[in-house]
Amino acid sequence: MPDIEAPISQVTVFTDRAQITRRASLQLEGGAQEFTIAALPLGLDENSLRAGGKGAVAVKILGVESHFRPLEKTPHAEARTAQSELEAAQDEGAKLQKRDEILERRASTVRELADSAAKRFARGLAEGTTSLESAAQLLDFVQSQMESINEQRAALEAQKRANGEKQVMLGQRLKQFSGARKAGEQCVTVALESAAPGEFDLEISYTVPEASWAPLYDARVQLSPPASPDGVLEGKLELTYLAKIGQNTGEDWNDVALTLSTARPSMGTLPPKLEPRYVDIVRPFYAGVPAPAMERPRVGRIKPRLAEPEEAVLAMQTVDYMEQTVEAEYETAQVESSGATVSFNLPRRHSIPADGESHRATIAQHEFPVRLDYQAVPRRAALAYLRATALNDSGLSLLAGQANIFRDGAFVGAAYLDATAPGQEFKLFLGPDEQVRAKRELARREVDKNFIGNVRRQSYDFKIEVENLKPHRVELTILDQIPVSRHEQIKVKPHRAEPQPETDDLGVMTWKLTLPAGAKRELHSDYVVECPREMTLTGLTE
Repeated sequence: MPDIEAPISQVTVFTDRAQITRRASLQLEGGAQEFTIAALPLGLDENSLRAGGKGAVAVKILGVESHFRPLEKTPHAEARTAQSELEAAQDEGAKLQKRDEILERRASTVRELADSAAKRFARGLAEGTTSLESAAQLLDFVQSQMESINEQRAALEAQKRANGEKQVMLGQRLKQFSGARKAGEQCVTVALESAAPGEFDLEISYTVPEASWAPLYDARVQLSPPASPDGVLEGKLELTYLAKIGQNTGEDWNDVALTLSTARPSMGTLPPKLEPRYVDIVRPFYAGVPAPAMERPRVGRIKPRLAEPEEAVLAMQTVDYMEQTVEAEYETAQVESSGATVSFNLPRRHSIPADGESHRATIAQHEFPVRLDYQAVPRRAALAYLRATALNDSGLSLLAGQANIFRDGAFVGAAYLDATAPGQEFKLFLGPDEQVRAKRELARREVDKNFIGNVRRQSYDFKIEVENLKPHRVELTILDQIPVSRHEQIKVKPHRAEPQPETDDLGVMTWKLTLPAGAKRELHSDYVVECPREMTLTGLTE
């Protein structure tokens, strides 16, 4: 029986794969029949393959299986066309190269003729057997021949360059089709048995790798200055929940119903299993004795190195003001929840080519009231950063992802939004503010020359000047730090802090202030470092 057409009708995209659903309308003859769907992705997961359907007659699914079918030619029609065009371009390139070689030989012949003739004319002129007019005619002939050859080679070089670009383009196009240059194609055969002739809508589904989606956010904050100096800055956040979808499965998704799922099939259904942990002594390794086999390194993300307290840096965002624009409305997805899994059914049909590029779709849009305050890290920057805090009352789980931040219509940078469940708060920084400042400086540094025993004492006194240049009061959080010892003989002792901050185990000090309009304030923090006299320290450089 010939192959049947079963176009893709629906795709569910997970974070690391996709489930493809194909449908075909069949006219059954009654009894047992087999139908084959060809030109499927080579990465098709056989364990995920399912068949079903419905129709006007009773039908029993006898079986469904995938198999590889050898081919003499490329299976995909568009890939076959691209391959034919590429072969024609390669043939044309070979012809152009041949013509170039012929012109090069002609040029070489003309140069040899000119050299030989020049010698003969020089001899003839010396002997008086030839004239200058004859020599000039030969030189004109050689020059005209060389000019003609050079013009032809210049035109030929342009043709060769265009042909090379065409071959590269066709080669890239051919790579889009998975298995386009393989010796066969992946097929699925479904065996049916119908009680009588009639119509039946067949449906098959399978999963493929090389497809994924990731969340992306557009966060637009509109600020509302207070009417009086005693008021505080207010605002609202319009959060657009987007999805970046990409696939390189080997088949284009043309005009399909698209669903995005937070399920993670790659994690399987079983919890991880604990293996025994053995404690043993360190055994020496001797030359000539084979070393124990090393565990194969795991492939995955490299865990970032955590900054030491002395190296802690608050990520800064650069403000690039733009004109405010009027935002259009977005269509949003229908949300379905099943246990811990959430699915987003996009409202219209989409086309996602198998090009590996990122394509955007809108999931949802929600407006949040925000609480605005400032945070400054004067050890790193003299400006305070505006921060928005919102409660996730959207009813949706906000997955971790990049957020593009817009403040009063101007793009101010990108930030990372942590995963936020419904009912939890999330924070976004909106960039620095020139009118709220926090300057830190070393007011005093002393090394005690009177050693107590063998102990050296170094004292540090820091001053932080805070200033609010805004016409209203602001809530400001100041973060600073003192060093933390990593050696038992190094002692770091806080001496004085005004006002008294909250200090954690890593030496980070936090002050929470309310600054009226135009107000200034000073903060102080002192600490002493003690160590043996002969010890050289690191980590105290400001």
